[in-house]
Amino acid sequence: MSPERLRRARELFEAAAAESGAAREALVDRGCNGDADLRGVVQRMIEADGKAIKTARIVASAATDKATRLKATEAILNGKTVTDALLKEAGEAAVSESEFIADVRGSVPYKKELMKVYVRRAVSAALEGKNGAH
Repeated sequence: MSPERLRRARELFEAAAAESGAAREALVDRGCNGDADLRGVVQRMIEADGKAIKTARIVASAATDKATRLKATEAILNGKTVTDALLKEAGEAAVSESEFIADVRGSVPYKKELMKVYVRRAVSAALEGKNGAH
């Protein structure tokens, strides 16, 4: 996401924070003007207001044979305030519920370590609204 689009997402988030319910939804819909990517970023910012995670959705793909939603990891994160301990717990849960494959990109032990790092980075980036958040 470009710096301009991120600025726009922040502006919409700040405006939406002053509204609630249908008024908030209408404001975000108008502000995003059909841009689904922008709408997704603004929605994640609303849901993750501050450091609290309201709804997490985590999917592992490149380290595994097929894309897999990590529901146990999501359950650990949902409704919690982000701390280092929570991110570590989520990373461990992601490793335990994933079936890793070794390939040209890395061994299973290597991918397990990367999973822990990427869960931490992805959650942190989503909360901060950083470019590349998933």
